Amino acid sequence: MSFMPIGIIQVMNNTSRTLHYRNLESGHTITIKPKTEQYENHGWIPTSIFHDDTVPYYGSNKIEL
Repeated sequence: MSFMPIGIIQVMNNTSRTLHYRNLESGHTITIKPKTEQYENHGWIPTSIFHDDTVPYYGSNKIEL
């Protein structure tokens, strides 16, 4: 059985803390600042730009948040 790789389109941060994403398989990293009152008042969520990054299989322990 063959599986097609999955790509990440965007990472969102709906928290009050800075989010650091690191894919240990590809080496790609993303840092997203926390949600502020500016975002809250307009119903927005801070997001990363689009990046085509293959998601490691669940249980491979290759992603850190």
